[in-house]
Amino acid sequence: MKVNFLYALSLFFFIGLILQSASSGRAANGEMDATGSPLGQGDCGNVYCHGTGGGNATFTNPTVSVQIKDASGAVISSYIPDSVYTFELTVTCGGSPAGFGVQSVVLDSSNNRAGDFLSVTTANTQISTVSSGVQYLEQNGISTSGFFSGSWKAPSSGTGNVMVYARGLAVNNSGNYTGDQSTPSVQNILAESTLTSIQKVKSRETTFEIFPIPNDGKFYIANKGIPADISIRIFDMLGAQVYSESVFIARGNQHSIYVNGLLKGVYSVQIKRFDSIESKLIQIK
Repeated sequence: MKVNFLYALSLFFFIGLILQSASSGRAANGEMDATGSPLGQGDCGNVYCHGTGGGNATFTNPTVSVQIKDASGAVISSYIPDSVYTFELTVTCGGSPAGFGVQSVVLDSSNNRAGDFLSVTTANTQISTVSSGVQYLEQNGISTSGFFSGSWKAPSSGTGNVMVYARGLAVNNSGNYTGDQSTPSVQNILAESTLTSIQKVKSRETTFEIFPIPNDGKFYIANKGIPADISIRIFDMLGAQVYSESVFIARGNQHSIYVNGLLKGVYSVQIKRFDSIESKLIQIK
């Protein structure tokens, strides 16, 4: 009986350590990848696996969104090498969870670390570097807000497209994983920009105006600069492209766009001409 008691006590202690390490970040404790990237262990790993649906789930429609923003606050779909961006993760769901967790990683085409996480700007957030050198932005304890943020420096020139992976988690803080709910993995591509150092300066100049910002799907782009052939791309907040068009706009003229059928929400409009890229946000109501 004494042996069974000691075994049970050891098992309880081991499970407690596992659950504690899970809440403190999988990469920080165990070097585990739960983002859905090729570095991970299946859908959610082989220990302290939280539900991805099914009978134990007590929260509905959990989602995680990734937004990477430039110095002006615009959401980007391509990065300028060696530039620093704001990296934001938001986990939401239905129901009333006690809190949220998250993990995200940025990898190049060879699944190596792409860029550098420099600092965190929200509580319960940490940067974890595993033995392979790969970095993760993840929770450090339960976050009641579900919002995680830090700064990210883009990789050097020649890296090419990089992939951003992320997965979130809603928890009931019961001391075990039963009833918790993880989000599907989000995977976004960031293309490497071809802007030169001189063009970086020009890209900060606002030569195009979008109006109205809140709209019903119809808005205008006005050219305040030189006449130019431009490419227009619209992305949702998950980074998926939902519209593209190429058009010539003379100085002082405007071009109308009507994106029929898009869901209500915030979208990023990227306007690219031969020497610059501008990104602006619109809201479809």
